[in-house]
Amino acid sequence: MITTSPAAGAGSSGAGLYQQAWVETSAHGGSDATGAVGTPAKPYATMAAAYAAGARHFNLGSGTHAGLSLPGFNISYCGKGRWNTTITSMACTNGSGVSLVDVGSQSAYISTISADGTSAAGQAGGNGGTVALYNVCAGAISSRGGDGAPNDPAESAHPGGMGGTVGINGLCIVSTIDCRGGNGGSCTDGFSSGGSGGNGGTVSGDMLIQNNVINASGGACGAYASPDGIGGMLNLEYCSSAIVTLSGGGTTGTSGAATVSKGNLSTLNFGPTNGGSINGTCIFVQNLTATSPSISAVLSSIAGTTY
Repeated sequence: MITTSPAAGAGSSGAGLYQQAWVETSAHGGSDATGAVGTPAKPYATMAAAYAAGARHFNLGSGTHAGLSLPGFNISYCGKGRWNTTITSMACTNGSGVSLVDVGSQSAYISTISADGTSAAGQAGGNGGTVALYNVCAGAISSRGGDGAPNDPAESAHPGGMGGTVGINGLCIVSTIDCRGGNGGSCTDGFSSGGSGGNGGTVSGDMLIQNNVINASGGACGAYASPDGIGGMLNLEYCSSAIVTLSGGGTTGTSGAATVSKGNLSTLNFGPTNGGSINGTCIFVQNLTATSPSISAVLSSIAGTTY
């Protein structure tokens, strides 16, 4: 389980007023010009303005809110229900990480959460950041490794970044998680090494439900003999209705491993090379995609696993 301390001021009843802000859309009386931290009667119009004023817990009204785009942050919030309160985006801009605590338990819907590694000219791909979620409802989560840059003359190309870590704490409802490793940079001069592919990331923790698509595959290497990335890891207490891809990158990357104590995985994709495994006591895998026969042998040796 990925555990990051919940944001200070998690919950209206226990948080000091100096750490809280109320946020309403402008149509409901929110104003960044008159908003004040710790004052329910003076709501802000945006989370960004409230955060800049020192708030770290957000009481969100009904409607659609823009969210935050910052180098890294740790906040809590409470909405009016996931059908009534929407946050369009929570973005970590430098790949360091983000921690989100929904003290109302799926009380708001976040369309996208991102902590992707950087991709820049002349540099290795940045690693994906850590995304720690507490009882969050979200659409798409991305913590991908950045792609490595092509080589400069007579130098090796740059490697792809590692996929990030997504921590599931409590019960989270998430549609898609993408923590793939970045691709290695290509070799442009015909004799230097291409960049290695980044390894896939990790999804771990408690309970994850509702039509999940999880991709933690490794990145492909650039041309000329660099290694492909290794597939990532899935380690959850419960997971349902998931299409999970833990493939290694390129044509030689080793598959990752899945451990789920309870739940159903509708499709599990391994490959292209040996190494993939699944462990658990109550797992149903409807479709297994793998190029290595030894994966099926591993599955058949585990009591209680059906595939």
